[in-house]
Amino acid sequence: MSHDRDGVANDDGAQAPDQSLLTVLTTEHLTLQGARASAIGESSVRAALFVGAAFWSRSIARAFVDPPSAGLGLLRTIDGVHV
Repeated sequence: MSHDRDGVANDDGAQAPDQSLLTVLTTEHLTLQGARASAIGESSVRAALFVGAAFWSRSIARAFVDPPSAGLGLLRTIDGVHV
């Protein structure tokens, strides 16, 4: 004879899951999901910073290679139009 979560015996011999176990598992799941979301957010920010830095470094390097004529070379480079 077993007991369910209220301490009442079951006639079929099966034991109901403990409520505290369910609470622990739910808490652990929510903690892991929060950590996962945090890691995804951080990696997205790092990727965006890398892409932004790569774009600006390429633009500045291109402006040094092709000196501005009439002072608009850097602006033409940033817009992606090379004249």
